[in-house]
Amino acid sequence: MERQRSLFGAKSLNPVADLKLAMNRAARECGLSRAQLAERLNGLIAMSGLRTKGRDGLVTEAMLDKWLSQDPDGVIPLKLLPAFCAAADSLAPLQALAGPVGGLVIGPAEQLLLEMARAQMTEKEAARKRRRLEEQYREVKP
Repeated sequence: MERQRSLFGAKSLNPVADLKLAMNRAARECGLSRAQLAERLNGLIAMSGLRTKGRDGLVTEAMLDKWLSQDPDGVIPLKLLPAFCAAADSLAPLQALAGPVGGLVIGPAEQLLLEMARAQMTEKEAARKRRRLEEQYREVKP
């Protein structure tokens, strides 16, 4: 049975402030101007068959400014967040969403490290099993 979260001292589950901070950092660190970021984002959403509710279904600089502002009502639509992350080459906004529930977003390098660790654990378990079988074999061997 799942335990109920504590209501006292628990971190807020509202990700908006952290999401906006992460998006701002990603936008700053990607090395693109807002116009370039919007252009790259439009290319990615077009390739994915997505549209915004704005004029022509495109992301404008004004939209990007609204999403990056401190206004809690101006939040990027969830369906566009992966495209934003790809355009800005950052997983930080996704981490901002995962963080309040204890999640962690990892990139390709971390995925490989995780797979290597799993392979190592599998190898260690196989070695332990082999040693146990060898001990059993020595005990039953005439």
